[in-house]
Amino acid sequence: MKIPLLDLKAQYAPLRAEIRAAMDEVCDEQQFILGTRVQAFETHMAAYCGAPYAIGLSSGTDALLAALMALDIGPGDAVITSPFTFFATLGSIVRLGAFPLRGHWGQGWTLGSAEKVLSPPWVWCDI
Repeated sequence: MKIPLLDLKAQYAPLRAEIRAAMDEVCDEQQFILGTRVQAFETHMAAYCGAPYAIGLSSGTDALLAALMALDIGPGDAVITSPFTFFATLGSIVRLGAFPLRGHWGQGWTLGSAEKVLSPPWVWCDI
């Protein structure tokens, strides 16, 4: 018996009409970047988050990059991240010239225990 890891057809079927209508609207407008649907998404997301603004980006990678840039991360900075992450996390850090530090987060992790990772030599360690 073959059991699919992810059944996208089953997820799509009940939403098909709604998704097709939204896609048709975007295609009819020919506004693929910064169109009315993106503006509506940003407005709704900001309200949902209780924030004054939200920005729609093209991918999770762009979202990581924008967040790091907003924090002024750049050459010579060290960024602590999880070893269990998508490669775009490390790629975004390195793209800005920063150094990714992959720490293993134990149950007793606190912000203070990050000092173990931030002290050279930068190696894999439990914090």
